[in-house]
Amino acid sequence: MSKDLFSDILYVDTYLKDQRSEVKFKELLPKLDKEYKETTPTQEIRFPKKAFSAKLKYYEKLIDKTTATHFNEMISELDRTSTNEHLQFLYQKWHNRFVSYLINIQQYIQNNEMQEKAFVVPGASADADHTHAIFYLKANAILLFLELQERFNEHSNEDILTQEQIHELYFKELPPQDLYVVDFSGKPISNPKPSKNVGGKFNAIKADLDFRIPNDKILTYAELVKQSKADALARLEERLVEENLIDNKYSFIDKRGNKQVIAAFLLSLFEKGYFNERIFPDNKPSKKIERKHITKFFAHRYGPGSNADKEYRNFEGTMRPKYDNLLIKHPWLDQIS
Repeated sequence: MSKDLFSDILYVDTYLKDQRSEVKFKELLPKLDKEYKETTPTQEIRFPKKAFSAKLKYYEKLIDKTTATHFNEMISELDRTSTNEHLQFLYQKWHNRFVSYLINIQQYIQNNEMQEKAFVVPGASADADHTHAIFYLKANAILLFLELQERFNEHSNEDILTQEQIHELYFKELPPQDLYVVDFSGKPISNPKPSKNVGGKFNAIKADLDFRIPNDKILTYAELVKQSKADALARLEERLVEENLIDNKYSFIDKRGNKQVIAAFLLSLFEKGYFNERIFPDNKPSKKIERKHITKFFAHRYGPGSNADKEYRNFEGTMRPKYDNLLIKHPWLDQIS
C-alpha cells in the first residue's frame, strides 16, 4: 500500500489485485505490527461476520492499523489549546478527509453492486471476502467520523449526525439491523498521551486569581482549599489544561461533556479531602462548607459557562452511576488522592 489504505484499497492496490497465496498471508499476519490507540476510544467495531481466510484476516488487521493511525493523528492535532480559528481549520480538514472516505467507499460499493448479504449469508456470493473487506473498511470509516464528532464537534458548524443518518446521507441506505459501530466497552487506556498546550506553558496558581473580579460572597482560596492540598490541586489544574477543560488563562472550555467532567472533578476533590470542613469568619460563628460554596468558588475561578452545581448535585444523588462511569472514562479522576 502506498499512502492511505482507505483510498489505495479502492483505487490502487485493490483487494482483488492482491493475488498472494493463503500460505503467504499466513506468513505475513504475525509480521504485521499493530498500531495501538493512544487515547481511550469512544467507539468500537462490532462487525456481523468473522474473517476466516488468512488474506481477509490480514486485510482486517491492516484496516485496524490504519484506523488507529488516523485516530491518533486526529487527536494529536485537535486535542490542544489553540485559537478557535486554528481548531476550526483542523476540524474541517479531518471532517473533509473522513467524508471523502465515506463517499468513495459508497461509490465503490455501488459500482461493484455489493450487498451486505453477500458476506453475511454463507454461500451467498463467490465474492464474499472481497465484499467483506470493503464493508469492514466502511465500518471503520464510520467509526472515525463518529469519533471526530464525539470529541471535537464544538470546533465546527457542521451538522452532528447519528450513525443511522450517516448511512442515509452518505450511503443512500437504511442502516443495517445491527449497527457496525457501538460504544466502546473495553478497558480505558491508563496513560493516555497528554494534550498539547499551544501558546505557552500553563502555570497553576495556588491562590485566588487576581484577574477575576472580587466577590465577597465567594470563599477565598485559603478558606476553601486545605493548605496541605495546594500543591496537589495545582498539579490537577495543570491536568485540566491537558484535558482541554480549561485553557492556560483559567477559562473554562465550553465543550460538550466538559461541565460534567468538571463536576466529577469537584466531587472527587471533596471526597478526597481537598477542602476545609469549616470556615471561621472574624467575630462570627464558624460555618460549615457546603456544596454551593465549592461550586460557586470554582465557577468564579474558571469563568463563564463553568458553573457545575447542577451536575455536582445530580452526581451526589440519583446520577451517581454516571459519576462512576466518568471515573472509568477519565482514569485521572479516579487517581486523585
